[in-house]
Amino acid sequence: MTFVDEIIYIDSSVRKPFVFFYPHSNQTNSHVVGNLVDPPPVKSIRRVEEYFESLKGRFLFCMAGMLSDHDKGTSFVVNAFINSGLWKKNAALVLIGKIGKTNFKKLTYNPQLSNSVIWIDEIENLSLSGAYSYVNAIVRGESSFNPGRSVYEALANNIYVLMPGSKEEVKKDQNLSRFAPLLCIYEPRDMQSLSTMMNEAFSKNTPSLSNNLTSTLYDQSNYARLITGIYR
Repeated sequence: MTFVDEIIYIDSSVRKPFVFFYPHSNQTNSHVVGNLVDPPPVKSIRRVEEYFESLKGRFLFCMAGMLSDHDKGTSFVVNAFINSGLWKKNAALVLIGKIGKTNFKKLTYNPQLSNSVIWIDEIENLSLSGAYSYVNAIVRGESSFNPGRSVYEALANNIYVLMPGSKEEVKKDQNLSRFAPLLCIYEPRDMQSLSTMMNEAFSKNTPSLSNNLTSTLYDQSNYARLITGIYR
């Protein structure tokens, strides 16, 4: 890879496998910039009001992206939410994205859960659509510490993030460590640990922290300024 002058990674989790498979890349000038990229062109975005209007006033946990069990831990997150008991209170778990290999629907056959664990279709671009103005917390369910785009976007919008890992791993990530007050770290795939973090986030009973952001579409340049302004 001597022809490469510089490599830019969107986050540390992307860099690790790249360096593993291409050890020589570690000798190249490289930087982890934390998803500082313009979003892709937006083709069509359904108005998020259609999805969230009936959920106004509730504490919303949100899991976004491909909904699968092995990689993303969708059923694990649903089980943790049920175990937390928050479905009996003024909270809901909203699952956004395409359904992959997951059994989470079987977990929600209880009629009492019908208005508390909600699946809605994929929203093409959460940040541009303004969806974050309705959400209180983003939940990640991977089996290990693995920050991704939804984590950085949520933090950029002042939203709590519940993610697996350890405080030591967060400290090593300069981008994430800046947002420590918004991070709720739990033991990977430990249902009780995640349930506890959910209750802690809920107990703060904070209306969506991004209320200062409108739910209208952001243009790409504004979105880029929002992200890059935080990581300067």
